[in-house]
Amino acid sequence: MLLKHYILKQIFQCAMVVSIVLIVIFSGVEFSTIMKSSVSGSIPHGLLGKALILQMPFLLSLLLPLVLLLAGILVINNLHESGELTVVKASGIDTFRINIWIMNIAVLMFFLVALTSLYLEPKASKAKSQMFKNIDKDFAISNFQPGQFYPILKGDAVVFVGKSLKSGSAYGDIFIAHKEYKEGDKKPIWNIVTAEKAAKNNMEAREWGLHNAWNFAFKPGDKEGEIITAKDFFVSFPEEAKQQLEKSNFEEMSLRKLSMQQHSMLAMSLLQWRLSLPLSVLILALFIIPFSYENFFGTQFLRLFAAVTFYAV
Repeated sequence: MLLKHYILKQIFQCAMVVSIVLIVIFSGVEFSTIMKSSVSGSIPHGLLGKALILQMPFLLSLLLPLVLLLAGILVINNLHESGELTVVKASGIDTFRINIWIMNIAVLMFFLVALTSLYLEPKASKAKSQMFKNIDKDFAISNFQPGQFYPILKGDAVVFVGKSLKSGSAYGDIFIAHKEYKEGDKKPIWNIVTAEKAAKNNMEAREWGLHNAWNFAFKPGDKEGEIITAKDFFVSFPEEAKQQLEKSNFEEMSLRKLSMQQHSMLAMSLLQWRLSLPLSVLILALFIIPFSYENFFGTQFLRLFAAVTFYAV
């Protein structure tokens, strides 16, 4: 019993260190992605922390199976190289018994990953979707700083505002370049819009009302385009593509609701992904000892590299 507690304690402590290191690394990568969206105007600077926190359930469910595998390999390998594992085997405890001890931690990790993958992740996706909806409501007010160009709509449009009016409730000296594809046309239509003033339309969250505007529409290669001048007109910023919205809706669904979407390949693939993460904990736990000290894998670095490759596959 003392040997069991000693080995499990070593694995638990190592798992804590490995999890902190991996979470810091992957959080940094995720934060750089969120920062890129913030710079492009998709996410206000004040919501960077919230966006990162809402991404944590996904990171935890993805990293915890790997944490158990790496921590188990490091501990068992160290016990083997120090001779402690030889003493354990000499006392009548074989690797099968040690595997059963490791499965005790794996079962706890299984329930933790199931909680994050099947419950917390859909909740976080729903909160993230609501956050972006709130951003859409303040789209014309929150996202643009005067004197900067902002690529939006995945690069299909660029917005520039010269100055802020009425304490940020309107803009002056507007420039918009928007690439639009129409059905049947191989070439996009470019709309170049300039206006003296812009303010958010109260009826439509992602629509601007432009005053004293000038619009030039043309296709690349055309010698002449269409010029439109008007005292007032509206310009809209479309929502994300339908497929992206569908994916977002599926990510918000619970396990039961996802299982009812059998007509959608996207929903079924997401369901299988969520179920596979908790199960991967139990499967990977069975490979801790083979990856720990078998001569086939050579040095400790090669063992860890083989384990990470096995997890990725």
